[in-house]
Amino acid sequence: NHRAQLGSDAESIESIKYNAPRYYSSQYRAVTAQDYALITQRIYNNADSVVAYGGDSLNPPIYGKVFIAIKTKTGSLLNDATKKEIAADLRKYAMASIDPVVVDPDNIYIYTKPFVLYDTGAGSSSSQIKTNVQNAINQWASQTQINNFNSTFRGQAYEKAITLADSAISDVSVQTTILKYINPNSNQTNTYCISTGGELYNSAPSQDGNAASGCTKEPVILSGTFRTADRPGIDQQFEDDGYGNIKTFYNTGNKKVYTNNAAGTVNYATGQVCFGPINIIGAGIDTPPTGSVSITDSTTGVGTIVDATQLPTGL
Repeated sequence: NHRAQLGSDAESIESIKYNAPRYYSSQYRAVTAQDYALITQRIYNNADSVVAYGGDSLNPPIYGKVFIAIKTKTGSLLNDATKKEIAADLRKYAMASIDPVVVDPDNIYIYTKPFVLYDTGAGSSSSQIKTNVQNAINQWASQTQINNFNSTFRGQAYEKAITLADSAISDVSVQTTILKYINPNSNQTNTYCISTGGELYNSAPSQDGNAASGCTKEPVILSGTFRTADRPGIDQQFEDDGYGNIKTFYNTGNKKVYTNNAAGTVNYATGQVCFGPINIIGAGIDTPPTGSVSITDSTTGVGTIVDATQLPTGL
């Protein structure tokens, strides 16, 4: 079965210290959402990180169900057969008539662009510093377990880790954006909505109103390229206008040519972005930018970079 095929290394001491008292507390009885998450990690060896939540916490609420999202060690999504098998196993531990449902995780990527100032006379070359910085980022990601559920990205700690990467580094600043993916259904007209989980940056609060009033605001959202049925030979992108509207455009030289000024909506207070209705015929393969802290290895879709000053606390 899938457990025999997807074995794993022995559990680390750190993991045992964290999980052992929680396993003992649950006594292999699924009462709370945390119990479901802990038991899932024990019965499914390919689970790297698990989070569970009751359907009553959703809006609108769904009573009688608990939802379990699994980040796998391989980075791949679970197929329907595996989801059903895990759910069936979990029912054996339920203490009430609760129906467990295994769902795909909703991944958020953190895309950081560090700017490093260093002393050229300190003995380290720029290429050596670059390598040391990348190694420091990888070590920081491992130590903070940023790729697990319920982890928190702390910008100051991240900058400090980079500063300590090489003795020649004198100062560090980091430009941080978050990135999510829209996975379109090719040759279908649909509206796609994503949620960033937090409030989005407002480029000019003093100019709140509308674009028709003559005020201008800087866009905070930029997508990757995609192609649509009505313009199959043009690589388009979308951005917001600062007032809650999504606009599609393509580049010709240094000029943007806008093709639709009402291609979707943005709610800056909730962080929800809705794009469409639109018929996307292709988006190519788009992977997280180099240097980003990835939750999965790669994915396909329209990469949507959302510039946010307030990142979600849980990833």
